[in-house]
Amino acid sequence: MSASLTIRRFGYIASLLIFILGATLFYNESHTFWNSLSAAFLSSLLVLISFIMISWLVQVFTK
Repeated sequence: MSASLTIRRFGYIASLLIFILGATLFYNESHTFWNSLSAAFLSSLLVLISFIMISWLVQVFTK
């Protein structure tokens, strides 16, 4: 269970970094604030869901 928690914590950090970097890059490209935030939110949500699914798989296969 320790590996699963480590993966999930890393997922939160990675998701936050993707949100910040994505918002910056999307805003530099499109110059629309709300569209950039929504695109960054969706991409960070995808990263977070991926890490949560990986942590679930680690829990299942390490029992």
